[in-house]
Amino acid sequence: MNENIQNLNYSFYVEDIPDFEIQNNENFYYKINASGYNLSFNDYTSLFDINNKTGVINFTPTEEEIGNHSVWISLKDKFGNEDYAEFEMQVKE
Repeated sequence: MNENIQNLNYSFYVEDIPDFEIQNNENFYYKINASGYNLSFNDYTSLFDINNKTGVINFTPTEEEIGNHSVWISLKDKFGNEDYAEFEMQVKE
């Protein structure tokens, strides 16, 4: 099956995610740029929940979340491929 996928020029990847400086109480929106078939996204942070089908991060940080946060995102496709991306998010007053 993997050989068939390679013959179809299948691409599975997640682009680098930049670091962010955001303000508390202001909405933050970002869509993870990735490629693959039937993707599933997960986050490893209590700061927000990523939409597991679209890769959209959409939340408003609170005053309690002011500070620096290291964030990991995982991406899986239907074929079992898996990749990770890491970025920093600073929530400012």
